[in-house]
Amino acid sequence: MYVRLSFNRKSAYILLVCLAFSVESILRYVEQIFARIPLIGTLYPLFTPVVFIVLIILCRNYFRNIAKADIVFIILFFCCLAFSYLFFVNNRIFIDRFFFNLIFSIVPFYFLGISLDITDEVKRSLIIVSEIAILIAWLYLIYFYASGRALGSDAMYESYTLIVHTMIVIWGAFDHIKPVRVLFSIAGVLYAFSMGTRGPIIIIVVFLFYLLINKSRGSIKRKAALLVIAIILVIIFSNQSILYACVLYLKNIIGKWGLSTRIFDDYLYNVAKDSLDERQLIYETLFKLLKENPLGYGLYGEYPFIYWSAHNIYLQTCFEFGVFFGPVLIVLFFATCYRSIARNRSNNNVDFIWLWLCYIIPQGFFGGNIISYYMFFVVGFMIGQIRKNNQMMKGNKHLYRID
Repeated sequence: MYVRLSFNRKSAYILLVCLAFSVESILRYVEQIFARIPLIGTLYPLFTPVVFIVLIILCRNYFRNIAKADIVFIILFFCCLAFSYLFFVNNRIFIDRFFFNLIFSIVPFYFLGISLDITDEVKRSLIIVSEIAILIAWLYLIYFYASGRALGSDAMYESYTLIVHTMIVIWGAFDHIKPVRVLFSIAGVLYAFSMGTRGPIIIIVVFLFYLLINKSRGSIKRKAALLVIAIILVIIFSNQSILYACVLYLKNIIGKWGLSTRIFDDYLYNVAKDSLDERQLIYETLFKLLKENPLGYGLYGEYPFIYWSAHNIYLQTCFEFGVFFGPVLIVLFFATCYRSIARNRSNNNVDFIWLWLCYIIPQGFFGGNIISYYMFFVVGFMIGQIRKNNQMMKGNKHLYRID
């Protein structure tokens, strides 16, 4: 790989990437500090957009590998949005609500993914930013509790905000075991546990298994066994009834040993108290509606019925695009995953793709949203990698050269 950039342009791009990954974890705190500055504090909503616009202008040459196909992809998405707006009247209020986010979040992240290449310098920068994000999250949590307040039964937003940062630090710790990285990895995992949501814990477990399989020098059988264990754990934690049965079994075993079963009793009580899993009710409602209209309900089609996302990316795709075109999109996504990894010569880029797949694929069974900045970013990143791999196969040695 041959890279020749002026320092300012290169630094601006790395800073742009780091800030893009810390909008919800770091920049939101910076915005609040900015809001408290006399006179100019009222302009704090403009702080983040202005910073990003300036950085994009400074490193604009990094985006010159955007192709016509990328513009067509975005146009097709907005055509789907317009179709949903025109023909599914009930969807309009939700499209209007999220339209600003679609324009200023999803589209930029797609193009950022297209342009991104995870060099060693970019990776180190992401690790440092992630460590800062974990530190800030813990400091705020300590401040939150010290002020006499308390979190609810779970803090899903806070947990998912930090999970990717935790995965990036763990990734760095596996490559180079340093005390600081190990410490922040543990801090990130403990933060996920302390938030009371099972999703981030499942994602971390899956990513750890990927790293163990990928980085270890064991036999194929050992790696396959680890993969099977990871899949089993995801199935157990994703299904409320299976998880309930496993917890009940463990409680009986622990009770026979004469040890405390309080943590198991609390979980079993809460499940019994709410015997019908909310997600299960959502799934049953959407499946019933999908039987009535197999062609789908358009973008944000589930919102008029449940006032929220489907809590399952695969079901959401089929519900919005129909039982015929929805599965095609899912297959295309996994085909893109395969193509972006198969001929990729960069270990950093392959690991980065797997990091996001370990985030998206498990989360897809119990949450997530196909119309989100991270989905568009990952799709853009994988398409960019496929394009770069094809160019490298053709012998374009100056693919990464930017004057």
